[in-house]
Amino acid sequence: MTVQDARRRAHLILAALFLLSLQSIGHLSWAEILRLALITGGLVWVFQRYRRSLDGASVGSFEKTAAAVLATVAAFVTTQFDPDTSVISKTTGEIRLSSSFFTGIVCSFGLLIVVVFSPLRDALRWRSWSKLDGIVIGVVVLAAILTMGAQQFVGSGLTVAKALATAKVLSLAGLWLGVTRTYGGGWQSYESRLKQLLLSRWTGALVAACVLFVPTLLYGTFRVGLVLHHFGEGREAYARKAYTVARDHYNIVSELNRTLALGFVRDRYLSDLAVLQFREGDAKGAREVMSRMKLFTSDKVEAEVRSGDIYLRAGMRAEAQQTFERVLDAWGKHIESIDKLGGLYLQNRDTKRFLRLVERYDYVPQTEAVSFDDRIFLGDIFYFQSRFGDALTQYSEASDLRERDSYGVYKVGRALLAQGQYRSALRSFQDAVRLDSAFADAHFRMGQCLEGLGSVDEAWQSYQKTVTLLSNHFDARMAVSRIEEQNRQ
Repeated sequence: MTVQDARRRAHLILAALFLLSLQSIGHLSWAEILRLALITGGLVWVFQRYRRSLDGASVGSFEKTAAAVLATVAAFVTTQFDPDTSVISKTTGEIRLSSSFFTGIVCSFGLLIVVVFSPLRDALRWRSWSKLDGIVIGVVVLAAILTMGAQQFVGSGLTVAKALATAKVLSLAGLWLGVTRTYGGGWQSYESRLKQLLLSRWTGALVAACVLFVPTLLYGTFRVGLVLHHFGEGREAYARKAYTVARDHYNIVSELNRTLALGFVRDRYLSDLAVLQFREGDAKGAREVMSRMKLFTSDKVEAEVRSGDIYLRAGMRAEAQQTFERVLDAWGKHIESIDKLGGLYLQNRDTKRFLRLVERYDYVPQTEAVSFDDRIFLGDIFYFQSRFGDALTQYSEASDLRERDSYGVYKVGRALLAQGQYRSALRSFQDAVRLDSAFADAHFRMGQCLEGLGSVDEAWQSYQKTVTLLSNHFDARMAVSRIEEQNRQ
């Protein structure tokens, strides 16, 4: 076999690798599709930029660099277009030994065999290796050893499939040596344009790569568009409470996204699916979906918080509360969990647990108080912490919600009185008394304001009114006795 024969055969083997990989264009993830788009664009740009240099017949560092780039692209094809070594393998688990798996091995070792049985074999001797050759082969051998060791000592033991997987890793060395040796030297020129297009060294390789890459990019873009379309339709149906329609769309998205791995889409539709299943009474199915979500979430805290959110949206408050409490017990202060747990305590009017939560983490949960009672509850928490300004804000908003409710106005007065704003507080207590003349403690607080302003006689009248309305009001009785004693002196 002459050198030119070896190069033609290597060219055909490489073209076969690209063409046979067309059978596996449907499993690439969105990240792999994006990476492929960048590689395709880069190859076309480099080819156009350095076309005159590439067409030259001289042997030098430029040709060797171009051959190294081509070998790297071929290695990308053998790994990324093989379901057993691409991202999808992380979700499928066991090695399936697909046709793409064997195509990569056969083509890689085929290139090496072509070199061995040609005059180019002298370039395979380790003395002829460049530093880059040594690095690449060393990395490949190390990867094969690590793969074999992981399968033997960490996995379930060595099997034929796993041994072949190690051979697939080693075949990358043959791919590197075969491509760099056959494409790194001079090349036969062709007069025919068709032969020039298909059989010339760099143009032919670029054409073969584009025959694989372009359809893959188009189909990948279509798949991404299809997932986003059904995801959007599912969310819209979910928003208008057409849950059956939403579930149908999400099931389509779930099937398509197994390979695309669009993370932001996956998290949303899986959480919606779990909520739908809980609402329909399928707790087992919902928990299976939640387990799938946890598989894709490396952060255990985030996984638990998402589970808590699903319980919340499904109206399962007890389960949500237990989940957020478990997060705090296991990982300590986690602001998002504290906020959501505080919201649950607020809804349940569980003052004891809410206060315990505040004291434990020295933090008041940022919860969305909607009702009059919610705002009064939060105001009391702030008041208990001596954060009278924050308490005043909550009490004022509660009072605005129920303008004719004497209790809300009274609470505003309490916050103002605690800040020493006697006149403003007095007006609030007077408003509370106008709304409810029998509000005993509002009369007592009026007395405190009046006494603080120096109107002792009027204060005594307010204290006396308090005792008349509520005879067992101890503080009011003590205030009446104190002022009367002062007057006698």
